[in-house]
Amino acid sequence: MSGAVEVRDGQFYEGTRTDGRVELSLRASSRWNAYAAYEVDDVRLPQGDFTAAIAELTVCVNISPRLTVRLCNQWDNASETYGLNARVHFMPRPGDDVFFVLNQGLTRRPRRGRRSRPTSARRSR
Repeated sequence: MSGAVEVRDGQFYEGTRTDGRVELSLRASSRWNAYAAYEVDDVRLPQGDFTAAIAELTVCVNISPRLTVRLCNQWDNASETYGLNARVHFMPRPGDDVFFVLNQGLTRRPRRGRRSRPTSARRSR
């Protein structure tokens, strides 16, 4: 397990910006690992102040040397959007990779945003 905390303060255009970030990584076993982070940016400008926050969670499962599943989640307060990226990586033999990817975006403001679900499959040699 490892982690980090970071706080920065400084000029931002004609105002100021204070950033804070907390990270935590966990390697539960040779097959499981996870990463979580939360970041807040507090911005003060003559035109107006705002705060932006992003939360992330990634889980990776190595089912075998040839099969890996990775789930990445992200949320941000500015757009009130949640995003999911799921990726399955299969390697039938060295140098021959097959990926299946699903991206899902959800928003709390359905009239202003839209739901998207691009899915793709790719094979590379």
